[in-house]
Amino acid sequence: MSDTEVPVIANPEISPPQVVIVVGWLVVAAMVVAVGTRLATKLSMKRLLGIDDYLIIAATIIGVGQMAVTFMQAQFALRGLEIGDNFEQFEKTYFSSQLLFIPVICISKLSILHSLFQITPVREHKAPIIIFAAFVGMILVAFEFATAFQCFEPRWAVQSGQCIKQTLYWQIFGVFDILTDVFICIFPIYIVSTLQMGLKFKIVVAGVFVTRIAAIAASSCRLVYISRSHVNVEVDAFAFWASVLNTEVEQGLSVITACVPFLKPFFESLETGMMAPSHGLTTMNGAYGSGSGSRSKKSQLSNNSYKLRTNIEHGINVSRRISTHSEDHEGLIKEETTTWIRPVPPHQV
Repeated sequence: MSDTEVPVIANPEISPPQVVIVVGWLVVAAMVVAVGTRLATKLSMKRLLGIDDYLIIAATIIGVGQMAVTFMQAQFALRGLEIGDNFEQFEKTYFSSQLLFIPVICISKLSILHSLFQITPVREHKAPIIIFAAFVGMILVAFEFATAFQCFEPRWAVQSGQCIKQTLYWQIFGVFDILTDVFICIFPIYIVSTLQMGLKFKIVVAGVFVTRIAAIAASSCRLVYISRSHVNVEVDAFAFWASVLNTEVEQGLSVITACVPFLKPFFESLETGMMAPSHGLTTMNGAYGSGSGSRSKKSQLSNNSYKLRTNIEHGINVSRRISTHSEDHEGLIKEETTTWIRPVPPHQV
């Protein structure tokens, strides 16, 4: 090489596996921050964590594990899949990531549905949530079992072995994934639409749950690249790694959007009585409302009216309702008290 010759740098471009690793770390950090903020909000109210909190913690732990095996998968790809047993290790890590991906998605949905169930005092709205949660649970069990046995021996040979049609299989899961997220977005909108409150407040409250649409977008992109790559790195490497990247983003958004409704400062600034009519919930003093307090609130409602109180005290109640709800609160919701959408008959005023 002469003195004036510039050395050639091999492969100066960033490879798709490297992008997967970098984005994966960002997603992990965002997940941990979101869940940590949610738990800190709950614990700052000096309350025990609820079932939905433990579900989101489980989803986060599994999600971090899924990211870890995805990083290993990317590392094997960077070394060269044609070298030694790298391809076999690559298949094993990819198979493991598939097994861990499904629980993250489904458990985060169950966490949101349980939260929605807890903060919905109207009995008629609880039944659809229970049915849909059972449906999500069946999806989790069915697809996890099918994923574990999708190939003949060896079970992990998802790229080179005899397996079910990978593209069709994950397309079906993607459709179920999107449909369940659509329900989670639409049902809170339906609940809010039945309330007589300002349009501004309706949009804000519904928008908290509509953030789930971000996970729908990631799932849709994942479906597109799965269809192009046929879930095989040798068919279309770029599309394959794009599907892996969207898998990371989707599961991260699934966990993060499940934490959005529990941001205490947001709900404290929300001047609406939604989800906290006089059901004996916690007030600013931290005490439970008495029976006379409930009757006092009843007297403030006009006959056959759907009007809700919209003051800052109830704004605090919204925060506490969402930040501290647990199974113990269920007994505080009685039919005799004023509900969100039912008018008070004249003889009860």
